[in-house]
Amino acid sequence: MSVAIDLEKGSQIAIQSTSLSVGVNWSAIPQKKYFFGLLGGGWEAVNLDISAAIFDEHKEMIDMVYPANPQSKDGLILHSGDDISGDIKADTIDNEIIKINLEALAQQPSLQIFFFLNSIGGFDFAQIPYTKLNLRSPEQHLSTFDVAAHEGLASKKSLLMGKLFIKDGQWQFFTIGEGFASEKRLATISAIREIFL
Repeated sequence: MSVAIDLEKGSQIAIQSTSLSVGVNWSAIPQKKYFFGLLGGGWEAVNLDISAAIFDEHKEMIDMVYPANPQSKDGLILHSGDDISGDIKADTIDNEIIKINLEALAQQPSLQIFFFLNSIGGFDFAQIPYTKLNLRSPEQHLSTFDVAAHEGLASKKSLLMGKLFIKDGQWQFFTIGEGFASEKRLATISAIREIFL
């Protein structure tokens, strides 16, 4: 089994599989509190949402998959469900996942699928101990995008991770890695329309 590669802004990888999972793994925020001179603490929940916006050949958004709409109209893109807290113990398990049936979607080669992350509670990525986005096929962990490793994203509250598309009959994932100040999902979609289509 090959080792997962680290995605960088502008990188592109071929997806040679019948399906793909795009997931995000993140942490809650540890809180330090003093009680009678003793240091204690708890955790502050962090609600991140991963979404997929699907655009057709006319650059029109025809569908969107996110926690409140966990299945595309054709049933080929699925969201695992909403995690509203994050991890209190570091692990490698994705908190939210979008699964894509690449084999069936290959019948629509003009589609572009954009994946993005929004901090629903308004925390920026500098406040969250770790946020990692992962691409996985059924066979292996393909790649990781570590948000903390990109200083330009520290003050941002949303992230356009990348897009999935077909070129010369092959699925490709292009890493955009662009952050935005607004945590609003609609603001991210507006940026996709204005800048990346």
